[in-house]
Amino acid sequence: MRDEWTIDPDRGLWLFRASRLEALLDPLEALLTHLPPASLLAPQTVLVGHPGLRAWLQARLAERRGPGGIVANLDVALPSPWLDALALSLGGEALLGVRPWAREVLRWRLWQALPGLNDPRVEALLARDADGAERFALAARLASALTPLLVYRLDWLQAWERGARLLPAASANDESLLAAAWRALRTPGLPRHRGEGLRWLLGRLRAAAPGELADAVGANDGPLHVFGLNHLPPLEREVLQALSRHRPVVFHLLDPCAEDWLGMGSGRQRFREALADEDVGESRFLTLDHPLLAAWGRLGQHFLLGLEAGEVALQERAGADARDADDMTAAAPMPLLARLQRSLRRNDPERLAGPSPTAGDASLRVVACATPLRELEVLRDALAQAFMDLPGLQPADIVVLSPQLERYRALVPAVFGEAARRDAPWPWRLADVPLSATHPLYAALRQALALPGQRLTAPLLVDLLQTEALARRFGLEGRDVDALAHALARLGVAWGLDAADRARFGVPAMDAHGFAWGLDRALAAHVFGDDDAHDAEAVDDARVLVLPDGAPVVPARGIDAAVADVLGRAHGLLLELREWIALAGLTLDGEAWRSLLTQRIDALFDVKGLDPASREALEAVRTEVAALAAEWRDAGLSHPLPFAAVRVALLERLDAVPERQRFLEGGITFCGMVPQRAIPFRVVAVLGLDEGALPRQAADAGLDLRRRHPRAGDRDLALDDRYLFLETVLAARERLHLSWIGIGAQDGGERNPAAPLAELLATLQRFAGGGDGAAPWRQQAALQPPAWRVAGDDRRTRDATASTASTASTPVTIPPPAPLDPSALLRFFRDPARAALRDGMGVRLDALEDDALPADEPLAPKADPRDTLSRRLALIALERGEALPESPPAAWTLAGRLPAGELGAALWRSERDDAVRLLGRLASDDAVSDALGAPLPQESAWRVAIDLDGLRIDGAIAARLGADGGATVLSLFPKRKADELHFGQTLPAVLAWLLLRLTREGPVRLVLFGADGLHPMAATANALDEAMRCGDAAARGAIEARLRGALRGLLAFRDAVLRGERRYLPKTSFVAIEGHDEKTRLAWAGGDASIGERDHAPGYAALWAHDWGLDDELDDAGRVRLGRDAVQLLQALSPLHGGAA
Repeated sequence: MRDEWTIDPDRGLWLFRASRLEALLDPLEALLTHLPPASLLAPQTVLVGHPGLRAWLQARLAERRGPGGIVANLDVALPSPWLDALALSLGGEALLGVRPWAREVLRWRLWQALPGLNDPRVEALLARDADGAERFALAARLASALTPLLVYRLDWLQAWERGARLLPAASANDESLLAAAWRALRTPGLPRHRGEGLRWLLGRLRAAAPGELADAVGANDGPLHVFGLNHLPPLEREVLQALSRHRPVVFHLLDPCAEDWLGMGSGRQRFREALADEDVGESRFLTLDHPLLAAWGRLGQHFLLGLEAGEVALQERAGADARDADDMTAAAPMPLLARLQRSLRRNDPERLAGPSPTAGDASLRVVACATPLRELEVLRDALAQAFMDLPGLQPADIVVLSPQLERYRALVPAVFGEAARRDAPWPWRLADVPLSATHPLYAALRQALALPGQRLTAPLLVDLLQTEALARRFGLEGRDVDALAHALARLGVAWGLDAADRARFGVPAMDAHGFAWGLDRALAAHVFGDDDAHDAEAVDDARVLVLPDGAPVVPARGIDAAVADVLGRAHGLLLELREWIALAGLTLDGEAWRSLLTQRIDALFDVKGLDPASREALEAVRTEVAALAAEWRDAGLSHPLPFAAVRVALLERLDAVPERQRFLEGGITFCGMVPQRAIPFRVVAVLGLDEGALPRQAADAGLDLRRRHPRAGDRDLALDDRYLFLETVLAARERLHLSWIGIGAQDGGERNPAAPLAELLATLQRFAGGGDGAAPWRQQAALQPPAWRVAGDDRRTRDATASTASTASTPVTIPPPAPLDPSALLRFFRDPARAALRDGMGVRLDALEDDALPADEPLAPKADPRDTLSRRLALIALERGEALPESPPAAWTLAGRLPAGELGAALWRSERDDAVRLLGRLASDDAVSDALGAPLPQESAWRVAIDLDGLRIDGAIAARLGADGGATVLSLFPKRKADELHFGQTLPAVLAWLLLRLTREGPVRLVLFGADGLHPMAATANALDEAMRCGDAAARGAIEARLRGALRGLLAFRDAVLRGERRYLPKTSFVAIEGHDEKTRLAWAGGDASIGERDHAPGYAALWAHDWGLDDELDDAGRVRLGRDAVQLLQALSPLHGGAA
């Protein structure tokens, strides 16, 4: 059969082109079959650009060989390793693994060479670099800039070695720095770098006569196939072209356009000349017929032109792809995606035109969303529709790409369920995941490495203990971690090991709220006992103890033997973390760092008995430390290294994506956008196409002189990404789903998409839009997913009706509603958003809660959110019958109840003055002081039990025993005048009084006291109490009816708010009654010197109001609505004032 070939089957460069990767399988399989190796044992070789394409190619070739088909003796390799083997077979040196020239080794060689570069900029940097971090960063930047030049600018490097300059004056400074760095690297005795090795290999292949190198180049092993590549460095491409003189080299090229585009045909030579211009042919590209090929196609066309620059023995378009491209007739209208792909194949945007676009064409969708979570939710809905529409669609037929995959990594399980579950409806897997994201142990290691430069806080300590391997090492597992968190909170520990550790951050060297301070308090309690005779509220110093070293301490409360044991084990962890913090001050040689880091890692983690993943993670960490030490040895480092440089280098290794990570493992694949991996899928989705996300920005373009002086064949991140987007569009077979954050989640404003997506939208609108400008392919997702229950649909009523209808002959017993807890009522009127979201719906903002473990020492005393220090001091004076001292008690500072130093003293004086003024007001009101008595009893629980219209209110609320034996509801507000108290401050007290008054026979007093005296509602309540106790039966009945009417009205208002029919924000609603727009806005949104209700921590009010549709600034409609509803709330209370119920 070889005799029948019209071309030489033993050598030559052959090009097969197709716009669909599957179409390239036909010529590949034919050549594998008809041009086998001479030896049956010799493998056939196919080069691919990415390991993911290798798996796809092997699977597709096996499918073509029928059920149970296999692909045997086929070596699918990457180009660089294969060329490395070729160089060795020809007697040359290795091209890969030349350690002195690897980027990760170059940076350490440069780190050592920087002081000798004699560059003023480098000298200035080294002079200000305190810890070595900037020096390492510059060395890494120089290494990243020089490494590509080894292959792409060999002529520059040769000129710099001679001391010559090549670049214009505008680049002179950076060229001078790079040239000096390069000369410093060219020390005698080093092996050839990759560029030199490729140049040697190229010369060897060009110099040899055909047949001379037959055995060495594998001339008898059949053609060398290069499949699906869209780029090779020019030197590597030229090597393969030279190799084609000795054996066939067959390129199977994914070419997006079936036409002669970008100057092919008669204009080809002119275009090659244009590529040599300063703009690398940019002006010619922009004259292309198809704007998307002009915008996205540079990289592929540069590669095609480079291949055609040499002698090409055979060039043709794959037959299957050509027939597909020519098929312009169809019984049914062609979907939009197919029309788009057809227009690209034909370099003719007019072929986008077709029937008027309709919403029913789901082949191409572009969706603007407000958040990454909404992108995933919209994608889930789109995939559900695809599974219904596309026969035989399987999860493995779907790929989800993103240029910023890390944004979605934690959100995917929330929308698609647990990963890698084959029994799930849609199994899915993540690819392109950095090593550090594959196991919690890596996150804990990152936190430990960061400790020398950041504060050790109580929340951070608890977070570290969430890593099982770390918790196991120190015997703190399961409930021990919760017990430790509670103990740290009770002790008042915030951050810092001790005073010296805190001083590292420029704050005064004080022990208060550090770990040592907290442990001293716990130890004092455990050794000396917890003295209950003096409570924490005492304003004397009787609880202060003096330790043997002379340090004063206040024993903590509630430290039993079990808690002391947990704290003792935590002390071991703190000692180990101190060792990690101490790393910052070390400068060691490479071997010493390897030994010390391994020692510290083994002291921090224990994986014995844990799952294999934990053991593998710890072993991988040890491997990375060993690899880092190998870099230092290969670089020949003779200077000691600072910790800052070691830390950055180790973190970089942990953040890298493992080379051996699998790509196609079944199920929906979520992955990054990786060049040379444009594998076809039935459904392709791309998320996160935000402005600036694609093309991605180079990490450091400042020193990359190739960007300023480009050449044809350069690899550039922007060109890569644009061509990758083109390949992605062509890889979708039936559905293409694109989305971006196109809506501001806070303001609803429009956000721009990534440049390639904007170009696609503009092209679609111009050539595919209907006459009326309709663009059904472009959609805007709702801010929230649609609710399952339609507004106005009472599910309970519907279900009950359905149940009754289905069992008409069977009596249905509906259980009575559960009793209502009176404390829940009080919580609602104090903080309705928290009550509705956290208590009612289970929505918790735990990380922001007031009772969350603190990471900072308090600048004001920790107390009930309703309290201020002045209120607490007033209550202490009333309850203890003692005068308040003018200076803060030492016990309060030592126990962490006041800030240390002058700040605490000033705070005490200010708050004490407010408390003393309030106490004077109370004493001057005879009725109030008689009701309270002296000393004031502590709060206690009082039972409430009321039946109201079939609803039972049953539970306990807090009140005090009055001087006359009755109940007293006491609320003090030393910093607000009575008429300034808002609903959240008055209604809970009034409601508590109301519930007690309807339950008890004896006196029930309300003392709702502001800075200037008793609140009018308290006076009304006390008058009603007096009348009820002293009046006859008829009078008592009438008053009770009024009280029940008020309670009924408050309950009805609460229910209306929970149903969404009323709006209630305690502070803002109170101000809104006046109708003053600016005051209402300030109450909600705050001003320059005030915090509005919207921003009250932890954020329940803002979240609740957002659900109502209230904007951040509270527009006119929102203010009017709040004011109108607040009037309804006052109307509910009108029976107390004698109004109608």
